[in-house]
Amino acid sequence: MRLLVKIASWSLSGALIVSAAVFLILRMFGYVPYSVASDSMKNIYPVGSLVFVKNVPRRTVSPGDTISFTIDKGSGVDTQRVVRISDNGEYFYTRGDTDNSAVLTAVNAKNVLGKVAFNVPFFGYISLLGASSIGKACLLILMVGLLVLSAANRLLSQQESVSTDGGTVVGT
Repeated sequence: MRLLVKIASWSLSGALIVSAAVFLILRMFGYVPYSVASDSMKNIYPVGSLVFVKNVPRRTVSPGDTISFTIDKGSGVDTQRVVRISDNGEYFYTRGDTDNSAVLTAVNAKNVLGKVAFNVPFFGYISLLGASSIGKACLLILMVGLLVLSAANRLLSQQESVSTDGGTVVGT
């Protein structure tokens, strides 16, 4: 039992630490993650993917590139393919790959967050879940679970110490 608790505790802690380190390193190099919540680009970036966006000079964006942007301040982030750029470079006209309509989204260059560099399927679900009330509750339960596992590991260690020392507690 003690071994199982120890393995579970170390595995969960290790996974959280490695994930945090990877995200921190990517952010240090300018890659910002965003969750894909719509299916407008589902052939390349399915719902639940995590796209990593690199801020680049606007003049390096060309038709065919996939960009992430906001439409209004406070609105969510959208990711679509650039179809056309205005002559003065102030607007990018985008459309999702699965959208067959002739309607394009006009995106002001100020609202472009950057080009999509790469994506990780399914990892966006964690972010989407964390943004919801249920997700926050799950994260809280996960954190409490880690604390319980850690406490259980310590208690089992102390009990083992007591039983091997003939009833005296060492180191408390």
